[in-house]
Amino acid sequence: MSELRRINIAQQVIEEDSYTPEVRRKIEELCHIRKLLKEFNAIGYDCDHDEHYGNLSARVSNNEEFICTATQTSGYNKLEITYFPIVFNFINNTIQWKSVRGGKEPSVEASTHDGFYQVTKE
Repeated sequence: MSELRRINIAQQVIEEDSYTPEVRRKIEELCHIRKLLKEFNAIGYDCDHDEHYGNLSARVSNNEEFICTATQTSGYNKLEITYFPIVFNFINNTIQWKSVRGGKEPSVEASTHDGFYQVTKE
């Protein structure tokens, strides 16, 4: 499957202790949800097409950021903190994100998640 659009990314490296208790709690919740979705094959890896499918995200309480699963990780059984980038802006076709050193980039679908969060801001 070829990607129909190109989204640029811009990473900011942060220290692991910059992941707040709230973000860590949301990561734990996403891991639990991932496990359930994988049991029902709602997310995973399609070996016929060599594609991972299913990205998850959770808004952070400041309404300006969200965490999401990194690109091409839906088939993995367990995700470490490096697989949960924090998206803090999407502007001029560029996803701006931050994570610990060695962190994996968000999927281009983060732009779709951002759209949902933008229209549902309180």
